[in-house]
Amino acid sequence: MVTAETNVEYADWKEWDPKDYNKEYYSELTLDGRYLMEWVEESVRLSPPVPVALEFGSGPTVLHTFPLVTKAKEIHLAEYLPVNRAEVEAWVANEPNTHDWSMFTKAFLEMEGHVNPTDADIAAREQDVRSRITRVLPGDAGQKDPLGPDMRGYYPLVTSLCCADSATNNKGTWRLFMENISSLVQPGGMWIISACGEHSYYCVGQRCFPGANISGRDMLNCLLELGYRDIDVRLREVPGSSEHGFGCTILARAIKPKDAPV
Repeated sequence: MVTAETNVEYADWKEWDPKDYNKEYYSELTLDGRYLMEWVEESVRLSPPVPVALEFGSGPTVLHTFPLVTKAKEIHLAEYLPVNRAEVEAWVANEPNTHDWSMFTKAFLEMEGHVNPTDADIAAREQDVRSRITRVLPGDAGQKDPLGPDMRGYYPLVTSLCCADSATNNKGTWRLFMENISSLVQPGGMWIISACGEHSYYCVGQRCFPGANISGRDMLNCLLELGYRDIDVRLREVPGSSEHGFGCTILARAIKPKDAPV
């Protein structure tokens, strides 16, 4: 599909290649990647210990689960595309030829205050993550209950990073996705979010995929409309990512009120 606003032709999701995505976006620690990692680490640090945490819309990546082990006894990942779930499951099973996340593991350890993490420290953290990822689930943000009705209001800590905004080019659909993902957050729980700011596409090689073209104001208004409190929304300029289709990163976290309906 070609959009009138950008004259960009979107690739079909059947063309998505998880290995291409990981290679393009996670072969080095970029500025936007560091901003997001710092945000997740800072936000997780503010969370109390929880029995289980969810990363919704993980894609083929696992790196943002690395700080979750400091607070969560168990970690669930949810993802729409089967090829992405397979990539994650292969890493959890420690199969050969999966993506090397060690530079990101080391960076997270340094953010947490570890001085000069060794290879053994990195391996130990990654093994800790593997042991705590107990479920890799199919998740559909287009459904009222993305993981089924039994999981409504189940998770006290949820991350959804470059998820809802990177699955549609329509703001109304993005807003619906956000509402559906929000249903998974337990009353009193924390939701950690990121989005690629004001972009109508992002690229993996020569293939482009849709973006919802949201702003920081859109994010703030959405969280307010959903009834969240203690909302923190920040924007970080990332001009080096303009070739991928976006120039800023939106970072947000918020608390669902304890009296919110499930």
